[in-house]
Amino acid sequence: LPERPEDARAFLFRGMEDSPLVREIYGDLPERERMRGMKKTFLREIPERYNMGLAQSLLLFASELTAVVSAKEDPAELRRLFRWLRFFRLMFRGRLDGGRMRLTIDGPASVLEHSVKYGFQLASFFPALCLLKEWKISCRVNWNGKMRRFSLDQTSGLKSHYSNYGAYRPEEFSMFLELFRKTRPDWIADDAPDWIRAGGQELIFPDFSFRNADGRHASLELFHRWHARAAEERLAWCEAHPEQPLLLGFDRSLLKKDGAFKARIESSELFRTRGFLFRDFPGVEAVSKLLDGLPGADASRAEAPDV
Repeated sequence: LPERPEDARAFLFRGMEDSPLVREIYGDLPERERMRGMKKTFLREIPERYNMGLAQSLLLFASELTAVVSAKEDPAELRRLFRWLRFFRLMFRGRLDGGRMRLTIDGPASVLEHSVKYGFQLASFFPALCLLKEWKISCRVNWNGKMRRFSLDQTSGLKSHYSNYGAYRPEEFSMFLELFRKTRPDWIADDAPDWIRAGGQELIFPDFSFRNADGRHASLELFHRWHARAAEERLAWCEAHPEQPLLLGFDRSLLKKDGAFKARIESSELFRTRGFLFRDFPGVEAVSKLLDGLPGADASRAEAPDV
């Protein structure tokens, strides 16, 4: 038999590639994926996808993207846009500017680690923005060693190929929601919450909101591996505004990259009662403990185990 496992597999199943047994055992391997059908493509969609791809290719090298949308847009459409942003794990900040909402989204050039992957996430998000009636973007891109200004708006004629009827939900969000709703039916969890005014015209966009029948409510914002700077800024804001029921979840990878940040949260009194660490997706027990510790909570539930 051949020494390498992949060669041994090919040797054993020689001539049996299309047998039901082989398809059942190895059907999940990429090389055995089979196309069973494809979405019908109309002729006009080809140049539309090509033009969208041209715009997306430039965003792979953006330093920071500023997107301006109408604050009077249908609230459901805005919530859908925020879900797209969370699906692609993009870090963004928002502020109201008259009748407009200005979103500042970190670009790959501002992320020191995994910048290529982050740039792909930013480019993948862009078609979701084009679903809105009014939008405008501007950024600086590193093109052939020179910084260039790139701007577009709804008059460009770009057509989004994303669905108008919904936005994908990150897998870890779906897992968390399913488990939370099953174990804590006394709380209503919403993964498309409204934004929070952070003072002045600044806005905070939490990932979840929670409320129950006794009137208690809280929001939850999660920070992933790319969000170190924003995580520290949000912790400082929460310490200055303890009256705001905002819970914080930090990915453990943030602690590995920055020892100072680890010491920062270990010394934070607010983080002990409003924050938790997670890996991959937030833990239901950790969130439950924080919710039960909110003012007015039943003291009998305070014995929830640590996570």
